Amino acid sequence: MKPIQTERLTLTSLQAGDAGFLLALINTPSWIRYIGDRQVHTVHEARTYLLKGPLQHELDHGYGMRKMILTETGIPIGICGLVCREGLPLPDLGFALLPEYEQNGFAFEAARAVLAEDTRTWNMKKVSAITTLENNRSIALLHRLGFVQNGEVQLPDQEEVLQYFFLDLLS
Repeated sequence: MKPIQTERLTLTSLQAGDAGFLLALINTPSWIRYIGDRQVHTVHEARTYLLKGPLQHELDHGYGMRKMILTETGIPIGICGLVCREGLPLPDLGFALLPEYEQNGFAFEAARAVLAEDTRTWNMKKVSAITTLENNRSIALLHRLGFVQNGEVQLPDQEEVLQYFFLDLLS
């Protein structure tokens, strides 16, 4: 995927060398609470997770999660992108930030750029998003991006019921 530039961010493909960053991100309290505990506790496990998850997804589909980097400092602060999830009929927008960068508009900035660039590049007409019932900040962000709630969904082999949102890009 070609990099995307926003006012404050550079959004790039994840790389195997991002294992340390990803290890920190997926073990934050908000990731564990709202996305789930991936049981990844070492850099080696994080590298395996990257290779079998986000990097394989990008190889299979051409798009996927992007690393959010503060352009001014080069510091990675989170991820944002579109992924295909089993049990969902449309590509799914996902995002996560390190706690110290939350509530600064970075997720909105990154998501808006991903929705503009990647949906155009891959000719997507609609995309979806899912979140836990109590993740009010993500729900507010999805509404701000124009997503509409469309019921609930339970992903295969998961117990938790999630809120399901979609965005019609032709509207």
